[in-house]
Amino acid sequence: MPEPILNSLLIVIFVVVLTAGYAGLSAAPWVPTRKGERASLVAKLKLKDGQTVYDLGSGDGSLLFALIERFPNCRLIGLEISLLPFLISLIRRLTGWSRYKNVRLLFRDFYRTDLSKADLVFAYLMPGCYTRISEKFSKELKNDCIVVIEAWPIPGIEVKDKIVGDRQLPLYVYEGRQFRTGK
Repeated sequence: MPEPILNSLLIVIFVVVLTAGYAGLSAAPWVPTRKGERASLVAKLKLKDGQTVYDLGSGDGSLLFALIERFPNCRLIGLEISLLPFLISLIRRLTGWSRYKNVRLLFRDFYRTDLSKADLVFAYLMPGCYTRISEKFSKELKNDCIVVIEAWPIPGIEVKDKIVGDRQLPLYVYEGRQFRTGK
């Protein structure tokens, strides 16, 4: 293999590994939400046309693409900082352009993204980042914004609803106001 191609390949691999490492340390490694959890969430949600949904750490976009099938008139925004899953989601979006026109994918750190327009926020993150993300939510989320957290509840905040199913991780539901009051 010619040296310039090999060097370019090594740079790409380095960037992919670096962004994956940063994502894993700052919030969570890429672990896709399983089909059962996606189906339960999509079935349970009652979104209205025009509402805005953020997926923090959207990975390959699977949840966003499942949501847009049921809620084609909502605005869905995926935030991902790990390059490989972001590129996979981007390719999926581009290949389904007309169906996914209301899906926006951003290669961006969600800690540095304003969530004040969110009607629903979904996150599948490691509990180690809950203090930081809870502080962000308390400052930015609207009172009636729905927050769905997969796998582990947020300590100190009362769960509004819990979505459970056979052989799937639980989904914990909160409202934006709870990140200011705890109740």
